[in-house]
Amino acid sequence: MKYSLGKPKLLIQADDFYDFMSQEASAFFAFINAFSIFLRRLIMLTSLSLIFLVGLVMGAICQKLKLPRIIGMLVTGIVLGPYVLDFLDPSILSISADLRKMALIIILIKAGLSLDLKDLKKAGRSAILSCGCRSTNGNAH
Repeated sequence: MKYSLGKPKLLIQADDFYDFMSQEASAFFAFINAFSIFLRRLIMLTSLSLIFLVGLVMGAICQKLKLPRIIGMLVTGIVLGPYVLDFLDPSILSISADLRKMALIIILIKAGLSLDLKDLKKAGRSAILSCGCRSTNGNAH
């Protein structure tokens, strides 16, 4: 009697192993992609918080020096920006136009809220007429 082991049985076929590994690899790469997006957003958030915190500190310093707070905030933007220290993430610079528009809106709202109606009445009609003359001259081009 001869004993033959016969053809060895594989627990996993090559195709099944390939499918399993490709699924694991795609899950791994999806995780890496999600993690890199998270890191980019974290860096962007860190850059924004750095701008706000340093801007507030510089604004307080300028207020102590009897200068407008906006001067400190502008100096912060210049110093942290790409031309001096370059501390900001490039993704912040890509949305800088939108950030400037929002900053301008905030500045104009603060300026408008600080206007006193009595001061406007003192300036009176001449101020309103000079504004009207300037706007019509600007449209004449």
